[in-house]
Amino acid sequence: MEAFALDTIEGERVIITLPAIQGEQGSEWEGSLIFRHDYLLELLAYSVEHGIIKPGEVSKALIDGSSRPTQI
Repeated sequence: MEAFALDTIEGERVIITLPAIQGEQGSEWEGSLIFRHDYLLELLAYSVEHGIIKPGEVSKALIDGSSRPTQI
């Protein structure tokens, strides 16, 4: 089974991912989606490779703090 698939939803190219790991019941992260380092790198590479994200957008996101979600 592939880890990712491409599709178009409402006219926008998107990546469909496999179900993520969820925090275990009773843990601090119960029900939260958890993404491992390797998975995130693969997702980023796949996104760039298929034109979902442009390399320049990655650089800009690293520089532009306003594009980052608030940390918990």
